[in-house]
Amino acid sequence: TSISLVISKSDLGSIDEAINTIKLQLPHIEINKDIDITIISVVGRNINKGNILSNILEILKNNDIKLRHITISELSISFIVDMNDKYKFIELLGNEFDL
Repeated sequence: TSISLVISKSDLGSIDEAINTIKLQLPHIEINKDIDITIISVVGRNINKGNILSNILEILKNNDIKLRHITISELSISFIVDMNDKYKFIELLGNEFDL
């Protein structure tokens, strides 16, 4: 089982307190905190139909962009990637979909 949270950097102090409380109460679980990541979402009606997802995953693979996490809904696909790949990924998405 895995739980992921995404919060703003301004809330990091609060999350540190929560992590410490959880570690005290549940010492057997592992907690990781990544602060140099970003979320990029592709939004549109029926976004999860067709080849859109496979095309984007191919972009990630072909350009050595590490996918940290993906969330898919009826209206959007959100990708968590390293912050240093943010603009590269956005540019590649724009090129792929003529944006």
